[in-house]
Formats: sequence, structure tokens, C-alpha cells
Amino acid sequence: MTRRDITNWNAGQIEPMNADACALDEPHQVDIQQCTSVLFRRWKTMLLTVILVFGLGMLHTCTRQPIYESSAKLVVVTTGSSSSTENDIPLINDLQALTRSRSVDTQVEIISSPDLLEEAFDRLNMSMKKYGFKSTAFPGWACNVAAKKDTDIISITARAYIPSAAAELANTIADTYFERDVRQNNLATHQAREYVERRMAIAENQLYQANARLSEFKAKTGLFAPEAQLTKTAEQIAQISQELDSTKADVASGRKGAQALGSQLAGQSQNVVGSTTIARNPHIDSVLGKIDSLSSERASLLQEFTPTSREIKSIDNRIRQEREKLKQMTESVTASKVQGRNPVRDALEPQYASNVASVAANSARANALGSILNKKLQMAQNLPDREREYNELVQRVTLLQRTYEMLSTKFHTLLLSEQSTLPNGMLVSRARIPGAPAYPDLRKNAIRYFLLGILLSVLVAIIADWLDSRVHEQTLVEEISDLPILSRIPNVSDPAQRMLSDRDHSAAMLESFRILRNNLSFSNIDRKNKILAVTSPGAGDGKTTTAINLAVAIAMEGKRVLLVEGDFRRPSLHDLFEVPTTLGFTAVLTGVSTLEQAIIKTSVENLSCLTSGPLPPHPTEILNSQQSRALFKKLAEMYDTIVIDCPPCVGLSDIQVISTIADGMLLVVSMNHTLRPHLYMTMRMLAQVKAPLIGLIINRIEMRRRGHGYYYYYGDYYGRSKNGSSANAALNSGASKDDS
Repeated sequence: MTRRDITNWNAGQIEPMNADACALDEPHQVDIQQCTSVLFRRWKTMLLTVILVFGLGMLHTCTRQPIYESSAKLVVVTTGSSSSTENDIPLINDLQALTRSRSVDTQVEIISSPDLLEEAFDRLNMSMKKYGFKSTAFPGWACNVAAKKDTDIISITARAYIPSAAAELANTIADTYFERDVRQNNLATHQAREYVERRMAIAENQLYQANARLSEFKAKTGLFAPEAQLTKTAEQIAQISQELDSTKADVASGRKGAQALGSQLAGQSQNVVGSTTIARNPHIDSVLGKIDSLSSERASLLQEFTPTSREIKSIDNRIRQEREKLKQMTESVTASKVQGRNPVRDALEPQYASNVASVAANSARANALGSILNKKLQMAQNLPDREREYNELVQRVTLLQRTYEMLSTKFHTLLLSEQSTLPNGMLVSRARIPGAPAYPDLRKNAIRYFLLGILLSVLVAIIADWLDSRVHEQTLVEEISDLPILSRIPNVSDPAQRMLSDRDHSAAMLESFRILRNNLSFSNIDRKNKILAVTSPGAGDGKTTTAINLAVAIAMEGKRVLLVEGDFRRPSLHDLFEVPTTLGFTAVLTGVSTLEQAIIKTSVENLSCLTSGPLPPHPTEILNSQQSRALFKKLAEMYDTIVIDCPPCVGLSDIQVISTIADGMLLVVSMNHTLRPHLYMTMRMLAQVKAPLIGLIINRIEMRRRGHGYYYYYGDYYGRSKNGSSANAALNSGASKDDS
């Protein structure tokens, strides 16, 4: 719902409020100004919280025993990934990994380990433990190990209650770390050396066995240079094949010649020529055997010598000599003649015998060469398998030789490392005895507790404001009531300045009620609000003071104003105007006094007052009676404006009756006093009876706060003078006239 202006409200252009009008349609949005207002309202609570937190914190700081701090710095050696040679023996790499620093963070964790810290702490003497740390076991707060960013430097910071203990602990931790590191490196190197020594003995034995198998294989197979021997065998096979083919060709040619000569001999006439007996010489087989043996020997020599070598030529000469013998032996057999032989036949027979001998010799040689060729081919077929076996044996010997050499090198390296083991770092600077305590730091703690106090004070202020059900913001009042604000009354701390009838009233107070008077004048031009009822949600909201000041402000305009006490339960006008309670509203209704006797003229010109009179047993019935309504009607004819000081709304039914008598009602809401639940209940109750609400009067506005621009400007413009202004002079003059 939007806010209606004053004219539209009283002109009847809107419907009366219903019971749901006081509920919020949307959640109240918190802005910066509202947050500032919360902090301003709770400044006392915030200040108390800050003082309390700061005081307790500083008390705790001052009562703590001083702690001294000292640091020792060391640099560690970091390594990258392992090289290829280091990966030959994984177990050695694993053992050597124990002696290498993987990273600075790793070394920080090693130094921070409980075992190392406790070992270092145990090295301290008992008196230092007792007075420096007040403990016989290592306290966790006594040491902090950290690495400096982007460096390989580690800082070991020790803390103690005495300076010397802090320095001693830091240095002892560093020394313990280096000693333990050397022990671990030595142990790992020793284990690696023993392992390499065992592996080296095994490799030496395996190498000896492999060499023995290789030698045995060479002796058995005669294979010592497989590639060269294979090449030579191929050449021999080719040469023997060539000679075999040539010999076979000679055999074929000799056979053809022998067949031709045999045909010619068969064609000769036997009458001319006597019979010829050809007997085989027994020495021919012996010569042929020698020729075959020499051919085999020649083929064997071809494996080692070339055809042009001296040895091969000697064999060839011996073979030719045997062939010549074979020819001669053949001629001697075939030269024997019988009487009456044919001379042509005699001429053909030696040629035939020579061809037969040549064919026999060549056949024997071809058989020998074939046998040799088969052996060479069989050797060539078996040579790849033997070569593979030979290569495997050689490779194993080579591998074992390399392994043994590598192990031997690693063994001597580890032996040197074991004899000269160094830690993975060095001490950069030793811890020194500090001259001043590190804790507590008064300056830092003061800032820390002060900031903590501020944060907690803000939190306390927010919680206190959330738990506080009082109204603090004008916007919240407008949202709940949906009524226009007719005026904002400033908060005046001095009670003497709250009433406009007093000589020393506040100038800002006067201006606020002038604004209220003018807003009421223009709120409904067509219909005059002669009877105005002033009420509030609860007691103590300032409705009585507001009613009196409103009556004074209207009277200052020259109108006749009557201030009527409408609270018959706890009346207060008779105390303010110092009149007896025997006369008043109820006295007129009961006929105890006349109206003229009950109405009292005040010191303010044009302002009169009608108090409550004797308190009735049933105030609601008195107000709702015909006599009461008739009396208000008569008073309205006598005065220009009647202002009724009503009782509060919450918990009382009187205001519902007064709402049916008054022409307009004004609701006073006091900042920082009125409760939100009471305001909700008031708006529901007045909406149920369709009360003629004109608007709101916001009471007790703090002028010290920015945001209420008019009043702040008014204070700056008129000043804070408490001497009489023109308005005070007018009031005083009017009061003197009434008194006279």
C-alpha cells in the first residue's frame, strides 16, 4: 500500500483501515542508513563491549608469562629426477633415495617429526626443561619449523620462558637433525654396498660359467667367426658346384665319344682283322682309387686354400700323373694284337680305350665332388643354428661382463660414500639468545583486541537491536500504520523545555507543533476537526505532553481551545495545572458542579482546561453515556477546537468509545519507546471501529542525528538560545492577561 496524503485521507477518498492493513506486505529492507541508525542507537552497548573485550584481552596479555623466541636456519640440498645410470639397479635407487632430499617440504616434515623433536628435547639438561619449558616432555608450542618461500632454507624457531633455553633448543634440534641424517645416510649406503658386493660375486660366477660354455662350443663346432666362416663355405660350395658341373660335362662328352668309337669298331670287318682280346688291367682300379682319394683331398683343401694356391696345384699335378698312368695302362692293354687284325680297327681301339678311361676317371671325380658338396651343404644348413647359439653365448658373456663392470664401479663408489658420508644440508646460522620476549606483543595484542572488540560490539548491537521490540525507524511506523506523518517532535532532554506553556521551551519544539497545527488546518478544509483526540499505543509515549502543546499551538493562533482530560483511569492534567480533582468532567455529568465552574483558564491566552474530576468506577460506561456525548456537543459549540487527552490504546476499551465522539484522532508514536507489537494491536483495534485517524505524530526525534533536515536546519538557523523568543513573549503576554 502507498502512503496517502493528508487531504485525500480526510476527504473520504479512501476506505477505512481493515485488520490486515497493519501487516507488512514485504519484508523490511535494510539499507546503509538503517545500519548506521542501529549502530548509533546502540553506541553505549558497543562502547561497553569494546571496553570489556579490550580490557579482558589486555589483562590476559599483561598477566601472561613472557615467551622468548630464537631461530636457527639451515639449507638443504634437493635433487631432481634420477639419471639413467641410477636406474640400472632399482634396489640401490630405493636405498639411495633415503639419503636424498626430495623437497624442502619433505625435510620440514622430517624435522617436525615427534621422534626427532623429543630426541633433541631429551638432550637438554633437567634445569633448562624445568625453568625454560616447565615440562619434562616436549611441549608442542615450543617449536615451529617452516621453509622460506622460493628458497631451500628452513627456519627452526624455538620458544621458551627463558632466552637461553629457546636458543639451546633450536640449535639442539638442528644438530640432532644433521646427526640423524648422517646415520641414516651411512646405514643406507652400507646396505647398498653389501647388496652390490653380493650381486658382484654372483655376476662373477655367472661370467666364468658363460665363458666356459663358449669355449666348449667353439672346440666342439669349430665355429669361432660365424660370418666369415659362412662366407667362406658359400664360396667353396660355389667352386665345388662349378667343378662338379664341369666334370659331369666331361663324363657326358666322353661317353658320347666312346659310343661313337664303339659303333665304328663294330662296323669293321672281322675277316681282315683278327680277333682282338681286350683284357682289363688289374692296376686300373688301383689308379682310379688313387684319383678318387686325391680328388677328395683336393676338395678338403679347397675349404682352406684357393684353387691357385700351391697345395691345390700340387694335388692337381698328382691327379694328372695318375691319369697319365691310367692312359698308359690302357694303351698297354689295347695294344696287344692278334694275327689278321684290321688296321682301321687297330686305330680306333686306342681312342676307344682312352675315352673309356677318361669317362671312368671323370665319373669317379664327379662322385667325390658330389659327396664333398653334400657335406658342405649340410654344414651350411646347420651353420645358422650354430651361429644363433654362438651369438647367444657371446651376448650372455658380454652382458655378464658389463654387469660385472657396472657392479664393480658401483661397489667402489658406495665404498667411498660409506667412508665419507655427509648430511643433506648445512647450518646457515645458529640460534642466538634473544634480548626481548616475542610474546606477548602489547602493541599487536592491543590492536587485535581492539578490532575484536569492535567486531563483537557490532554483533552485539545487531543482536540487541534484533531482540529489541521497540520502534526505532520512522519508515517502519509508516509501513505498519500506512498513515501520513503530520509532525516530528524533537527529543528534549530538559523537562522544563518540553512544554510550550513554559517560558524556557525549546524553539524546535515550538516549530514542530506549528507544523502540526498547519497540517491539521489543511488536512480537511471542507469539514472542520473541532474535536481532536490524542492517543498512543502504550503508556509513556508522550501523548499528554503532545496534547497540551497542540492545544497551546492552536491557541497561539487566536482560537479558543479547550483541553479535556479523557483518561479517567490515570489522569494527569490536574497535576500539571495544579488544580483539585473535585471539579472536572465527571463532576459536571453528576451535577456536582456547573460547566463554568469545572472549566479552568490557563496561563496561556485562549486556552482552557477541563480535568477528569472524581474518578468513576466504570470509565467506559461514563464516556459512552448520552450525557457525555451531549456534554462534548455543547463544548464544541462553545470552543473552536477541543483537544482530548486520551488513555493509551493497548489493553483499554476507552479509546474505542472516544473514537465515536471525536472528529479526528491523532496517534503519538514515541521513537525508541513504543513497542512494535503494541503498534500492531493499536492499528487493528482502531481499524475495527473505523476510527477517524488523521495521521501520526512521531515523538522524541533525536535532533543530533542527520536526516531530520528541517529540525537540524532550524537548530542551526535559530541557534540554541534559551532566552525568550517572540513566541515565548507571546505566550508570556497571553498568560499575564489570563491571570489578570
